[in-house]
Amino acid sequence: MVNCEKERMSIASYCYPSSDAMIGPPKKLIDNDHPAVYKDFTFKEFSEQMWKVITFTDTRLDSFKCSTA
Repeated sequence: MVNCEKERMSIASYCYPSSDAMIGPPKKLIDNDHPAVYKDFTFKEFSEQMWKVITFTDTRLDSFKCSTA
């Protein structure tokens, strides 16, 4: 428990999925009334996109948007 009488030590740790892990919404949530906004992509594709230089008006997820979104 953190309080003013004890010090706290925090350790940051990061876990990443494998490069070929697919990222996308559960298929049960996608239908004609609720179309996917983003296409499925691998964690590798996502990671590579995060390091690209983009303009201030773009977001890093724009390249994954579905054409109908």
